[in-house]
Amino acid sequence: MNSLTLADLMVLREGFDIEFKEAGGKEKKGAIPASFWETYSAFANGAGGEIYLGVKEDAQGEIKISGIANPAKVMQELFDLANNAEKISCNLLHDHSAEILLINEKTILKISVPRASRKERPVYVGANPLKGSYIRKNAGDYRIPADTVKKMLGEQSEESCDAMLLKGFDFKDFDLETVQVYRNTFVARQPTHPFVGLELKDFLKKIRAWTKNREAQEEGPTLAGLLMFGKLSSILDELPYYQLDYQEWPETKAENRWIDRLTTDGNWSGNLYDFYRRVYQKMIADLKIPFRLENGVRVEETPVHEALREALVNTLIHADYKGHVSLLIVKRPDMFSFRNPGLMRVPIEQALDGGDSDCRNANLQHMFQLIGISERAGSGIPKIYQSWEQQHWRRPRIVEKVEPAQTRFELHMASLLSQEVLQELEQKFGEKFEQLTNKLERIILGTASSEGVVDHKRIREIDAAHPADISKALHALVRKGFLIQDGAGRGASYQIKNSSIGLGDSFIGLSGSSIGLNGSFIGLDENSLEQQEHKIAEPAIQAKKMNLSQMQAIIYDLCSVRPQKIERLAVLLNRDTVYLRNTHLRPMILSKKIKMLYPDKPQHPEQAYLAIGNAS
Repeated sequence: MNSLTLADLMVLREGFDIEFKEAGGKEKKGAIPASFWETYSAFANGAGGEIYLGVKEDAQGEIKISGIANPAKVMQELFDLANNAEKISCNLLHDHSAEILLINEKTILKISVPRASRKERPVYVGANPLKGSYIRKNAGDYRIPADTVKKMLGEQSEESCDAMLLKGFDFKDFDLETVQVYRNTFVARQPTHPFVGLELKDFLKKIRAWTKNREAQEEGPTLAGLLMFGKLSSILDELPYYQLDYQEWPETKAENRWIDRLTTDGNWSGNLYDFYRRVYQKMIADLKIPFRLENGVRVEETPVHEALREALVNTLIHADYKGHVSLLIVKRPDMFSFRNPGLMRVPIEQALDGGDSDCRNANLQHMFQLIGISERAGSGIPKIYQSWEQQHWRRPRIVEKVEPAQTRFELHMASLLSQEVLQELEQKFGEKFEQLTNKLERIILGTASSEGVVDHKRIREIDAAHPADISKALHALVRKGFLIQDGAGRGASYQIKNSSIGLGDSFIGLSGSSIGLNGSFIGLDENSLEQQEHKIAEPAIQAKKMNLSQMQAIIYDLCSVRPQKIERLAVLLNRDTVYLRNTHLRPMILSKKIKMLYPDKPQHPEQAYLAIGNAS
């Protein structure tokens, strides 16, 4: 049995997708709550998560430990129900999925729910997947729309999504010029290959663009063949939401300003092979190619070229062309972005490890491999990451969005700690930044400076540090005055702290002339003020428990130094914002120990608290 603290749970809440549930049961001996299986379904259909039984979280987000009287009974019930097909469609749990923990001398149960595989999704409660499938959104469990559930059920098939024979389509639906360009490329690469001398229809059969149903005596294009070589009007007859889009932006944020665009507007064939050929040339048009000889011949491509080509092909072969989201490629001065409709068919961690491929459109992948422009199955993503690492650029980013289903792959062409970023941070924080030796904290600051805002998930994508260490580093940077926190738990995000503390222009610079209401800190600069704050807050950091009067005395002293936002107090005191508001700030306002900076607008985004006179 492992021990845990309430502070540990607060840290975990930011780094993991977790849910707290009471499990007392009618007889108060412990029982699996009915809502458990909805969360189980939501976690399994998403990225996985952890469920803590015996812990209560109220509507304000405050955490209380209720405990479980008989955890062995609850654990037995858990596995009995998990194996009951009438309760839940799939048991993903094993012996190590449930763990008994001790917190505040009370026993709780932690259940780790993994992400379900493509063949297991959707995981649903009861007998009807259309009504019992859930997904996680923010901190709640919501039913998955019926259309999305049907797509998930369709994804269970072992057959490649692009292998189907299209009835009613024939050679007239192919753009024969595209077919000829592909065939010329194939012959140039493999002039002695057995496919070279075949008739056109036989060649298309061999590359899986054409197929025959012997039983029904029907033949015609495969979906892969139509996508790769078809005319736009024919593709739209089969796939009404089909749309390809390539955009070049002149600046890092220019969503409404593109300087070059290629989309399915009827001015060209509109098929995948022509899109690939045109877009790849646009992507690499201004890439610098260092002079390099190999066996006496100049090498015209770099690992970056190869990585971009692989990312483009990877987007095309993994897209769900029946989805309602367009396939979008964006080129910016600082990055490339690849978005395809559909979710990943393997967990992100598995894709990064490589070796296991579960391609949505295996026949398209086969066609690209035949002309040498796609890596072997399962090696593409790791190779892209390796190429970016060789350039010392920021680690690529993979983002999934369930509704509408889509996956985005971002390749940033900037170092996490480039000379430009280092100079910016040194200019902003001076010697304070130079003294920052923790590598993880410097990476977090570099990311925040480059991207504007970071969260726990983004740092996990960039660095292999343990999630708890990431949480500690983020909170430490807030305490040290480098970052400002917005929100709490899974919704927490962080930005570089500016010269002000976000309380309006009257507080810029913090010279002390408009703060320090008890007069003891007037004239101190920002660094001195922060040192005083940390000194005041130190007893609360060290103590896991503190009585009301002691905590409120510390809060009063902090609000005497300068106006304090609740997020700042939460970081300084290592306490939850909801706990601080309900247990301390509201009573202190009623007793006129502190007051709001904006009393007429309680929800003001810059709301902060000031000390009043001398507290007794």
